[in-house]
Amino acid sequence: MQPGDIAKIKTPGSVSLSPDGKRVAFAVSFIEGSAYRSELFVAPTDGSAPPERLTDGANDSAPRWSPDGSTIAFLRIDAQGRRQLFVLPLGGAARQLTDHPLGVGSPVTARHARAASGPVWSPGERQRIAYTARVPTEAARAV
Repeated sequence: MQPGDIAKIKTPGSVSLSPDGKRVAFAVSFIEGSAYRSELFVAPTDGSAPPERLTDGANDSAPRWSPDGSTIAFLRIDAQGRRQLFVLPLGGAARQLTDHPLGVGSPVTARHARAASGPVWSPGERQRIAYTARVPTEAARAV
């Protein structure tokens, strides 16, 4: 291995199996220039086709399938550098759902800070998403 080979390494990240078990969504992290990037891919679980890239955000992670398998919720870094919740209907464009001043996710542990803890869809027909977000308090604002 040569020093320049490090930029060629791609690392799989968080994985989410579709409700019917036929597809898997996953994050792939890599180095581009001097920054880390992460994109989302989807692939059939039977290996019948190569993975298809779903996103090309700077840092997309923690994909989670909706109960009906039509949409993937995920975390993405927004223009202000904060992790926010997005949804991606398959065959559509990603849409930002949150705009929390401190971002989405629970940075309680290193694992959570890397977005290993992603959104969770509610079961059933109503499509609701649970997620964590830090909220500024009056005491924190005074500092």
